[in-house]
Amino acid sequence: MVQITQLKYLQKIAELKSMNKASAALFVSQSNLSYAMKQLEDELNLEILVRTNKGVALTEAGEELLQYADNVLKQMELIENMGSQKKKQILSISGYWSVAYTSAICEFLKNNKKNFSEIVLEGARIDNVMRNIERGHMHVGLIHFTQYQRHIIKRKLKNMNLIYEQLCKDTWYACVGPNNPLYNRKSVQAEELMAFPFIRAKDDFVASIGIANTVIGDVKLADFPKEIFCNDSMTGLRLIQDTDAFRFTPGCSCTDYEKNGLHTMPIEGNDVSVSIGWIHRKDREVPKLEQEFISYLKEYFHKIEMRDAKNDL
Repeated sequence: MVQITQLKYLQKIAELKSMNKASAALFVSQSNLSYAMKQLEDELNLEILVRTNKGVALTEAGEELLQYADNVLKQMELIENMGSQKKKQILSISGYWSVAYTSAICEFLKNNKKNFSEIVLEGARIDNVMRNIERGHMHVGLIHFTQYQRHIIKRKLKNMNLIYEQLCKDTWYACVGPNNPLYNRKSVQAEELMAFPFIRAKDDFVASIGIANTVIGDVKLADFPKEIFCNDSMTGLRLIQDTDAFRFTPGCSCTDYEKNGLHTMPIEGNDVSVSIGWIHRKDREVPKLEQEFISYLKEYFHKIEMRDAKNDL
């Protein structure tokens, strides 16, 4: 069986390119070092080292083994230091992002600079967000979906042993840039939007259900003739800013889009209901830092709802 000590010896020999120098650095005799390397070669049935005029060199197999050895020794170092190091405070979130989520995360981080040492934010479609949480890759998932997707979402949550907690209800608005003729309109009909490219992410299974069944006003979402598939939020933003393309967005994101020079407006006859919320594993406790973030998120969306209600008066 390969020993950790043998891998450490190999690493030092590769670094110094000399058996003599390596034995001195490792405080072992050269004969013991040579014997350990011979045992390693016999164990793996590989030639690892060759002697040269300049000392010793790794064979091709030896170079490959060194890569594995480096990874193993790094992992061993982490294991050995587990008890002596302060546990990292990691905020890990998988999200089907909206601009509102991103703004909420930015505000949370500005107010909690000292509370974390690592942040992992992964953008994904709803299917993958659910899978990330189910497999324990992330602790919290952020999603939003319409009434046309509710049934399939509910079924998938049950099958994956996940819990969904709603943050707020919303609806879709149209978002356009200054190059779109509808830019100064107070409201728009869905039929008018069909003249322009519709920006959306490429479908996963959940999204395909939504696209096939969603009706805005009297128009089916699947009937929009011009589409731009874009999974990158920044590219999507620039496309709206610089072309006549548009996208549908939850109302909670309207203020953030307008800060970037875009215009959002209600869609006449629209009865699309959007549920915005978060998911987590039923059988696992949500870590403290994620709990703090969710508490902040609840306050954040409550403020948006209060602001929108005031604007409607």
